[in-house]
Amino acid sequence: MSVDFYACSRCGDTFPDCGDYSYCEFCGNHYCSENCSELKLVKSDEDEDESNEDDEQDEQYNCCICRKEVATDDILLKALLKRFELTREDAVKIWKDDDND
Repeated sequence: MSVDFYACSRCGDTFPDCGDYSYCEFCGNHYCSENCSELKLVKSDEDEDESNEDDEQDEQYNCCICRKEVATDDILLKALLKRFELTREDAVKIWKDDDND
């Protein structure tokens, strides 16, 4: 049996998969704690019409990244590249030409 380690999608801390942690079923991000993930129950319009206490196994939660409350550096980079119509190669060239290290 082996232990995998994840990096928290919000704070960057590492944690083992054998302890307590949070996982978002929608986006697949891992979080070191429920505090970092801020998981919230997702309710659809159908859920309000058909309130059934036996459907607890069908409950789904989403995280702060799914709700666009928090953005990782990767998400920001993708958004900026798209907004300014840059490719990865364009960004590498800008980085290489930048004299301000």
